Amino acid sequence: MDEINSLDEKNYKKLKQISKIINNLCLIAGSKVMKYYGISSYKVKSDGSPVTKADIEANKIIQEGLLKNFKNIPIISEEGLQSCNSDLFFLVDPLDGTKEFLQENGEFTVNIALILKGIPILGSIYLPQKNLMYWTNGKESYSKNKKNKKIIKVSEITKKYYKIEVSRSHMDKKTEKFVKLLNPSKINTAGSSLKICNISNGDSDLYPRFNNVFAWDIAAGHAILKNAGGEIFKLSGEILTYSNSNLLIESFLAFSRKTLPEEIVKSVKKIR
Repeated sequence: MDEINSLDEKNYKKLKQISKIINNLCLIAGSKVMKYYGISSYKVKSDGSPVTKADIEANKIIQEGLLKNFKNIPIISEEGLQSCNSDLFFLVDPLDGTKEFLQENGEFTVNIALILKGIPILGSIYLPQKNLMYWTNGKESYSKNKKNKKIIKVSEITKKYYKIEVSRSHMDKKTEKFVKLLNPSKINTAGSSLKICNISNGDSDLYPRFNNVFAWDIAAGHAILKNAGGEIFKLSGEILTYSNSNLLIESFLAFSRKTLPEEIVKSVKKIR
């Protein structure tokens, strides 16, 4: 697909073609991940996070598939190269939620995103244990469970009592304080990028994160959320963008609207 070099975020025909390919790679990689489900041991990386053979094998499948189809687009991956010199690149997390994978709770995903000039324009997230796919084709966002495919949209918020997503494995005191200030109507605990998917499909409204993640953890979900009607923001209120070299993201707010309400901005200021 050499014409990829002329890609822009409004060329939906090309984006749909790419989306189909990365969806398929997520499915293949997810199938490989499940072969190690319940039997996988792990090693600890230098940053303290676990890595399993499932991570490595899924990454190999995705890398080979992307290189075969898009030889001119660099790939940044948690288990591979972690910088490039291009404004157009893939961001890959072959097994997001390795802790959830090891705990066998089903809340782990395969993530692939396409970034153009700092903006996530495509994203696919597959939950192999649940056989559930979330993705965007660059224009709309979808979910598919077995044969049930549907367009997904963020919720219609009519009150200030938000439904909030929090991390199953990375809860911290700032998040606890922030949640208390907002007094949400519901708190849901989930692993991996599933939290952003839950906002994209209208089940929740807000996911605050006040400790470190990496770009590959959230970029695919960000693309899906953008085209479902939401956005991911820095704590300053600016829209989050992605670097091709600095992959650490210290904090963010995933929200089911294109702007942050004043009560959320005020709550952030109180805990900073």
